Amino acid sequence: MKDRILFVVAFFVLVFTSPLTWQILAKPDAYTLRAEKRYSFGDPAFVDEVNTLQGQLGQTPLSPIKRISVNKYVHMLQLVGLRASEGLDAQFLFFSGDINADRSNKMTGVLLLASLPLFFYGLVGLSDKLKWTVFFSLIAVALFAGSYNARYFVVPRIPQLVIMTLVSAYGLTRLVLEKKMKLTVAWIIAAGVEIAKNYFVFGKSPL
Repeated sequence: MKDRILFVVAFFVLVFTSPLTWQILAKPDAYTLRAEKRYSFGDPAFVDEVNTLQGQLGQTPLSPIKRISVNKYVHMLQLVGLRASEGLDAQFLFFSGDINADRSNKMTGVLLLASLPLFFYGLVGLSDKLKWTVFFSLIAVALFAGSYNARYFVVPRIPQLVIMTLVSAYGLTRLVLEKKMKLTVAWIIAAGVEIAKNYFVFGKSPL
């Protein structure tokens, strides 16, 4: 029971000290999916891209296999994969956040950098079954986020950030329960410095 309570407390501490939470509270209207476009096979811009690519390749002697691989399905997969991978960009996660100025002041990320070692510590402590669950869950939510054509768009990545925060909270719970006091104190100091820095950043450069 104690470990569950500690886990819940750790989770909410990480949530309420994350830069993303402060950003949402500062400008909640900017965090919506309604105004953003998703990739679609029928989108004229997407069709033009595929046609242009195929036209360019038509002027280049390529093998039949490579010619077959240049189609709307492969191109869609490439675009979604590219956007999905942006959710793992350290610059996006910990230093600059969303590319849209309405959702980021470009001086903080969306998660505390101090949560990164907790994430890996928590991940190591999970059972093999839970590790695979986390892995496939992150892939699923990354692909969903990748379906939006806006670069470094944070809103559809919120499920990914919640999963990462849950794992980080478990890492913090492990750290406390295993009574690794020096590491716990070191993390509290590092997190405290980062939170204080973010507080002054938001004070000087609000959204």
